[in-house]
Amino acid sequence: MNDTLLWIGVGTALVAGLWSGYTVFYEGNLDRPEYQVTLSDGVYELRSYDSFVIASTPMRSNDRSGMNGGFRSLAGYIFGGNKPQEKLAMTVPVMTTPKGEQLPMTAPVITQTVDGTMAFVMPKGRTLSDLPQPNSERVSLRRVDWGVAAAIRYSGYATPERVERHKKALMEWIAKKGYEAKAEAISAQYNSPSAMPLLRRNEIIVRVRPVVTGAVAEE
Repeated sequence: MNDTLLWIGVGTALVAGLWSGYTVFYEGNLDRPEYQVTLSDGVYELRSYDSFVIASTPMRSNDRSGMNGGFRSLAGYIFGGNKPQEKLAMTVPVMTTPKGEQLPMTAPVITQTVDGTMAFVMPKGRTLSDLPQPNSERVSLRRVDWGVAAAIRYSGYATPERVERHKKALMEWIAKKGYEAKAEAISAQYNSPSAMPLLRRNEIIVRVRPVVTGAVAEE
């Protein structure tokens, strides 16, 4: 009996070690947008982002089926659903915006009547001119120039309730630091569903601008 419990304990520890190692050393090293941290305050950060390119698609709904449909469209693009069937490296984070909003771009974007948008970040160094064209009309490529943004980081799963709770906390922190949001908050997930929950990295990110006494600073 004691030997059985010992082997169960050893097996559990081994699985946990492999699981955490995969989460930290593989998914933790995936390519992601570059930024410089200008202010760090616990789980909160103020960042200055370099520009990057995303592939985005509208989601038919904000529920699980809508998320899965958006993910399949974008995964199809990076895994060869493009001209000339180039396979692109997986990157993070996967970003979603709420109903009626679009990810902030440098060029004008027409807001579509959809429940939200999902986007994959394209590999570092790739540009609009050298990325393969999507086969699907639902997938579009855009360059993103966030500039200054605030973020809050949390672990576990990014459920709608947790997203809203951390979004509220981030907005309160932004106001305390003398900033205000200049775009809708974005939910960013840095891990696949197979990652260890306690080691998952999720963020709420929102572009911000300083508030000047008596007026709002120009963008």
